[in-house]
Amino acid sequence: DVPRVHAVLQAHFDGHTATYECENRLRTKSGVYRWNLDRGKVVERDSNGKPLRMVGTDSDITERKLVEHALHEREEQLQRTIATLEASRTALTQKNQELEMFHDIVVGRELKMIELEKELADLRPKVRS
Repeated sequence: DVPRVHAVLQAHFDGHTATYECENRLRTKSGVYRWNLDRGKVVERDSNGKPLRMVGTDSDITERKLVEHALHEREEQLQRTIATLEASRTALTQKNQELEMFHDIVVGRELKMIELEKELADLRPKVRS
């Protein structure tokens, strides 16, 4: 994170930003990384505009970053679940349409059979005579 931290800090030193603020990772003596939020402001400059004094704070934001990461993972999981549900809905809609077509074909054939049976019933008396 060092190059980005230096770039953000230099932008503030050069007067491009009113304050300095940067989230970055710091490695502890034990080798574990923690997240840090640096905030600061140049409060005194020399006659050439070079920073002489800066005040600011460092805050450990590791817990917040862990929560953000967990939230991001949950959002991705939710998006995958939504995509799966949408695909299932589409497949079910298609199957429903197929079943409706099949139903219409079966009902149409049944109606045709009823018509043919009526015609046959009408023809039977004529054939006997």
